[in-house]
Amino acid sequence: MFYFAYVGLETGFGSWIHRYTEEIHYGGAATATGMATTFWVAFTAGRVVAIPCARRFSPGWIIAGSMSLSVVAAALFAIFHGAGPMLWVVTALFAVSVAPQYASMMAFAESHLALSGKNASVLIGSSGIGGLLLPWLLGQLFASVGATSLPVVTLVMVVVTALVSAAIGRVLSGVQRS
Repeated sequence: MFYFAYVGLETGFGSWIHRYTEEIHYGGAATATGMATTFWVAFTAGRVVAIPCARRFSPGWIIAGSMSLSVVAAALFAIFHGAGPMLWVVTALFAVSVAPQYASMMAFAESHLALSGKNASVLIGSSGIGGLLLPWLLGQLFASVGATSLPVVTLVMVVVTALVSAAIGRVLSGVQRS
């Protein structure tokens, strides 16, 4: 469930922030492209910063910190939705916060469970399904509701992802790798 929700959230936001920027009439095509570029550059920076953090902090702490930051970024997006400088800040903050979650959750699971190829394929498969289904669902919402759906859906998906990761953390915290 984590990988389904997380990858759907990441690809959904990354895929639709360009269109969102256009739909709210914030600048022109160059502004929308700049917003999408900001997301992916900040996402890459978040992954790079996660490398030294992984040496210093456990995967559980990285997940907890990045999830908390994601909730804050999504809440700010829902509160300050629309055109303006805050959209740039929220986009970058959200990207940095979600970047380390995939690898950190994999490391967290591996530290508590022996991940076989079969188990890992389920995680990767659920990632692929989430990455296909949730961006498509966002597209349906854009068509029927409009751009205002992105901030709300982002906040809901971040909260769902955080709740799923918290539940996984509780279940796996009592399990020791065999």
